Amino acid sequence: MYSIQDVKGNPGEPIARLNPLGWTCIGNLGSTPTEIQTNFTFVSKPSDEITKLIHQYWDIPNIPENSHTINQDEKTTMERTEKSLSYQDGRYSIVIPWKSEIKTQQIPDTYPVAEQRLRNTEKRLLRSPLLAKSYDEIIQKHQEKGYIRKVPPEEEKKPNNVWYLPHFPIIRSEKQTTKIRIVFDAAAQTPGFTEGNDGEGMYE
Repeated sequence: MYSIQDVKGNPGEPIARLNPLGWTCIGNLGSTPTEIQTNFTFVSKPSDEITKLIHQYWDIPNIPENSHTINQDEKTTMERTEKSLSYQDGRYSIVIPWKSEIKTQQIPDTYPVAEQRLRNTEKRLLRSPLLAKSYDEIIQKHQEKGYIRKVPPEEEKKPNNVWYLPHFPIIRSEKQTTKIRIVFDAAAQTPGFTEGNDGEGMYE
């Protein structure tokens, strides 16, 4: 039990100590080994308050195993994920969890925003050749592993059902191995459209 306040006398004398349950007296009472010692502790708080404090200190909360209740949004997200989940070529894929059935023609053109963000990233890379080299190596590794691919000329015409993701480097100087990481910004804002990862139209 921790001490709130100590009242000390001369060296070797008992100490009056205030703890959360009240005042106590501890220490050497100055008696000889042949004498019978009787120590008394007086508490200044009512017994019902003491009982409450003891319960608060020692009781372990009873937390139910299934304390989290799934709400309707979470249930809908799980159902859509289970229905759309597929595994192909060593990778899993699911549909985007829109809250409403957004039609393809309602998805805005995100190319201008992604292009502008790319130009900003390129300017940053040009100022740091070492960062640019590491960034290029990561892109090459992603391509080798099949995470990304270069769009062939016949696919360069923009379809109306494509969502372009901006990307940028994060530098983690405290890491011993991978100090640079690429972040794909799914929360990028598109003017006039709030249904993205940072809006209200997508299940979390």
